[in-house]
Amino acid sequence: MNLKQIEEDWLIEARRRARELDEGIVQPIPADEVRKKARALLR
Repeated sequence: MNLKQIEEDWLIEARRRARELDEGIVQPIPADEVRKKARALLR
């Protein structure tokens, strides 16, 4: 996989995620909450 393909694939994924947020399919999680949970898992 080359850099151009990776960039194209990421753009597709970013658009999918944005659409899911816009349509209310998923709810955003605040970055502070994500960091807190990640730190707890790493302990």
